[in-house]
Order: sequence, then structure tokens, then C-alpha cells
Amino acid sequence: MKNKITIVQIAKLAGVNPSTVSRALHAVKSSHISEELRQKIQKICEEHNYRPQIAAKGFAFRKSYRVGLLLGRLRGDLMSPHFSLFIQGICDSLQKAGYTLSILWCEMDGKENIEKNVRNFLFSDVADAYIMGTTLLKKQSVEMFRSTGRPIVALSNHPAYKIDNFHQVKLDFSKAMQTIWAQMPEKAMKNIVAFSLVNNNKFDLLRQYAPPEADIRFLNPGIQLDDTIGLRLLSEQTAEKYWDTLKQAKVIWCDSDLTALGICDLCRKKGLIPGKDILVIGHDNFEQTCYKPPRKTCLSTIDPHWLKAGQTAGEFTLRCIDEKEPAGSCIAIDATFIKRKTFPYNNKKG
Repeated sequence: MKNKITIVQIAKLAGVNPSTVSRALHAVKSSHISEELRQKIQKICEEHNYRPQIAAKGFAFRKSYRVGLLLGRLRGDLMSPHFSLFIQGICDSLQKAGYTLSILWCEMDGKENIEKNVRNFLFSDVADAYIMGTTLLKKQSVEMFRSTGRPIVALSNHPAYKIDNFHQVKLDFSKAMQTIWAQMPEKAMKNIVAFSLVNNNKFDLLRQYAPPEADIRFLNPGIQLDDTIGLRLLSEQTAEKYWDTLKQAKVIWCDSDLTALGICDLCRKKGLIPGKDILVIGHDNFEQTCYKPPRKTCLSTIDPHWLKAGQTAGEFTLRCIDEKEPAGSCIAIDATFIKRKTFPYNNKKG
């Protein structure tokens, strides 16, 4: 097997210095040389099947060309079809810039476990920046993350949540919530049931944006989910146990689309038409973003735009690495309400 061509040999063929070759192959620094020269170098690289080694490139620019993603609920996050879209979006942005994503797992039950799982990685320059949920930024761990000297990008869905000197990417649900409440029929305002199989913070958002006149009853069986397979059927079966309460509601507002679709299945079996006899709202726009979207979508839902959010988070993190974002800077991705058959209203009349 022939030895691979080196960057020095590429430079010699192009009649330039090796540093010029490095810049030509760098996603950002290539703009510092002429387009003609860049294409010439890239053509030579393609002819000789040359690809720069990440380790060598990192040594030259004093970077690892990796971004760390810290997950406190690794199994649950990776099983989520919505969060996988978010990761796909991050990878899309990073890989275009020559970066890779490294996933680090840490338990969320205190400083000792966080330090045990990730401290050595954080202080060994395994990544040029770290992305994590704000739930990992507890009082006992904030200083540890801050002392890494690397940009920390916190993910949050709470509009008022802020940690000094940390960059933030926020999923902003305010406009979507305001749209729903503006369209909510007056006769439905006093009879809303919020239904969720598991404990999560999505209904905190519902409480936050609900108008004073809204009367909401929260139903949460607190089921421990082993996986997302069969979640729609499980939601239907669980909802049937609460049917005496659910059937009296004017609106059933669910924490996920799969739960909402299970509710719709149950309504139809009971002779009720979703969108006519009872209004149903979901969360995550699963019908359009699942692996095999149906030809016809019916569920009204809040779309956080997970893929776009991931792409934006990746691009934002790269700007933080290049010190193009000031400390404490924040970027928001607006969620939108998608109106379909299960919530066919335009205003409060009706």
C-alpha cells in the first residue's frame, strides 16, 4: 500500500507554503486566500485523495475541532425522535466547519457524580466548547464548568432563565402559546385538561402563559417509560382509565404528539370526533418530522423546529469558539403553532 501524500507534498505541487494549504482546507480561514488559489489546492488534494488529519490540524491551530455535548439523561435523550433531530442539526453545522461532536454522559444527582464522570474530560481539552442543558448547571457545578476556560452553551426553554457569563440557546414558546390562547374558544376556556404520561417541564410553560381566566386540570399518571415504542398505544390505554374526566373536557392539551394521537384514537373509539366534539393539541410536530410522515396530517401541535434549533445551536457554538459572541450572549429559536383538524379555530368565537 502506497504511503499517503502529505501536506508538505501538496504544498510543493501547488507552489505554496504548507500553512497556505491548511488555510485553503479550513472552512473559515479559506476566505483569507484567493478563490483561484483555493480551487487549485483543492483540485490537487482531490487528485491525490488527500484529507487533512484532524489531529494535525488541531495541533496547527491549537484546537481539538470537537464540540462536547453533555447529556444527563443519555438513554432518554437518544431515544427521543425529536432530540435526535436536534443532534442531527448540530452535526450538520459542525461538520460543515470541519468539527465533530463528542457526547459525554454525566449523572444529574449532584456535584460529585458530575465531576466523577466529566471533570477529567473538561480539563483535558477534549473539546473546544461544550453544549449542555441548563439542568446540568446547578449551583454546585457552575464554577467547575466556568473554570474550564472553554465556551459553555446552555440549552433552555425558559424565557427568563439566565446564567451570567454563559452563552445560551433558547427554545422560545411564547409566540406559539400566545397564538393558541388567542384562538382558544371562550366556551373551552373553563374546561381544559392537560394530559401527560410522564413528569416533565412542558406544562410549566402552559401554566406560565395561560391567561387568568383559563381553568386547567392537570392529569399526570407519572408512568416510567422504558422506551418510546408503543407510546401511542400506551397513551390510549392510560387515557381510558381517566376517560370519565377526559370526555367532559372541551380541550385536551398533551405534552407530546404521540400522547395526543393516542388520545385521538381513544376519542374515535368512544364515538367522539377530535376537532369537532373535543379539541386536541400536541407538542413536537411528530407527524411531519417522524421517519415516515403520513400523507395526511391531522394533529394541531407546537413545533419547536428541532432540526433548525440544532443547526442554530451548532452555528452559535462555532461563533462562541471564534470569540465572535460576547460572554452571556443569547440566541432564541421561536416555536410555532401549527393548526390542523384537531384545533380548527382562528379566534375565540365559536
